[in-house]
Amino acid sequence: MLNEVLQTIKMLKRVEKPSQEVKDSLEFLEQSLKSRTKQNLLDLMSVGDVMGYDELQSNLKEMVNFLEQMKNQKK
Repeated sequence: MLNEVLQTIKMLKRVEKPSQEVKDSLEFLEQSLKSRTKQNLLDLMSVGDVMGYDELQSNLKEMVNFLEQMKNQKK
């Protein structure tokens, strides 16, 4: 489902002269994505409670480095 939401957001952002309905749909999907991101952060906090925050922090640093590489490739 996440992949479909992301693809729909991409498509809606490409619409030239979007109608109000398209703008509203895009806003709704982006808010849904932000809500899901917040939920995932809460899940990470729960993981940190179990496996330890040092281990979680190490894994997150690896993820941040990966995201930086992806971001730099898009430039």
